[in-house]
Amino acid sequence: MDQKEKSNKSRAGILALAFREFAEKGYDRASLNALCAASGLPKGLLYYYFKDKDALYLACLEECFSCIAAYLQQHLPPPPLQPEAYFDLRLQFFRAHPYHQQLFCQAVVHPPRHLAARIRQCKKPLDEWDGQMLSAILSGRPLAAGHTLDSAVRQLRLFEDYLNASFALAGSGFPSAEEQDRLCREALRTMLYGLIARS
Repeated sequence: MDQKEKSNKSRAGILALAFREFAEKGYDRASLNALCAASGLPKGLLYYYFKDKDALYLACLEECFSCIAAYLQQHLPPPPLQPEAYFDLRLQFFRAHPYHQQLFCQAVVHPPRHLAARIRQCKKPLDEWDGQMLSAILSGRPLAAGHTLDSAVRQLRLFEDYLNASFALAGSGFPSAEEQDRLCREALRTMLYGLIARS
């Protein structure tokens, strides 16, 4: 293993430890001192790769968003893509990666105020790809009166934000992947097909 490989491995190991620390405790309660003490990680090594807590947190989020996008792209079924299939795929990812779920939801719903703009920038590639997928799902489908493709995509994005916010406001933390799965499927059916049957 050459020096570059060793360096990449060291950085990846620090990220893995920090990922868990931030996911379990959130940004505010996460502690680099506690992380180093619990893992035996030398502080000097941590600060060699990451300037401070903010830099480490943003690196974890970049990793999180990148993993989500890569998973979705790799497992996306062939077109035409059904709305339920796309959201099922997202839920499958979070079920298999609970730390990603926690970190993602915390960053989306309760981002550290001083990092909010930088988090939006980190998430921008994922948001753009998500928007393309939602457009592809809705394109060519009959939309309800008053909706354009752009407005329908905006509504689905608001739906995603609503779900994340509702989990946070519940007061007991974010739900398990199974409970999130149930709630998301229920809300998605309502979002797509409504509550009241039309005659």
